[in-house]
Amino acid sequence: MKTEYSHQYQCPSVIPDGAATYEDIVEACRDQGAIYYEDGPEDECFVVTLRPNIGPELWTPRALKNSFKSAA
Repeated sequence: MKTEYSHQYQCPSVIPDGAATYEDIVEACRDQGAIYYEDGPEDECFVVTLRPNIGPELWTPRALKNSFKSAA
């Protein structure tokens, strides 16, 4: 898993490898500070680049988890 700086969100962005799980990405986001609060302290979003050439994007925990369910 790699990280890069997101100028848009002013924090790191996690770039997972193909073997990363939802839990791996959440842990990496928290460890690297790739978290953005779009609408206040209750609205935790992860800054992640899941698709090449698109991103970084904000992912709510629920949306990120659901994206892994649909990929299975």
